[in-house]
Amino acid sequence: MEPRVWEVWPQGLITYVTVTEPLAVLVVHSVQDRLVITYPEEHLKSSRFYLLLLGVGDPSGPGANSSADSQGLVFFPQDQAHTDLFIFFSVFFSCFFLFLSLCVLLWKTKQALVTVCFLPDPAAPIPAWKPARLLPPAFHRSEPSLAPLLLTGLAGSGD
Repeated sequence: MEPRVWEVWPQGLITYVTVTEPLAVLVVHSVQDRLVITYPEEHLKSSRFYLLLLGVGDPSGPGANSSADSQGLVFFPQDQAHTDLFIFFSVFFSCFFLFLSLCVLLWKTKQALVTVCFLPDPAAPIPAWKPARLLPPAFHRSEPSLAPLLLTGLAGSGD
């Protein structure tokens, strides 16, 4: 498919041109003030385009800035109304796990400091403990009881 050459001659101060075909060659002659070229969004997403600007100054008289040079500004808006969900969740979970790991690191550091603070100093003297008094074993003597004999039936039943 051969690209179509499309020529435009500006009229007025601002010239608006919308490129509707993806394989069009646009030639704009004698731009004096402002040229606005618009590409539809579907063409920008799926195809490449090339931009060739050739400025021909006016050597007979200075322009607005006292020079004969051509000036221009190329502006490409990158409007993205929605955020990709994959990128959002990747960033969210990476930040969450970074926060979680910092919390675990702080908790373990605090735990180690508490353990070190409450350990006894090995160089501290051990207090002298008094030996426990050993008491002799105590036995309680009582009269023999007939209760075990009554339970087994060995006591005399009067027969």
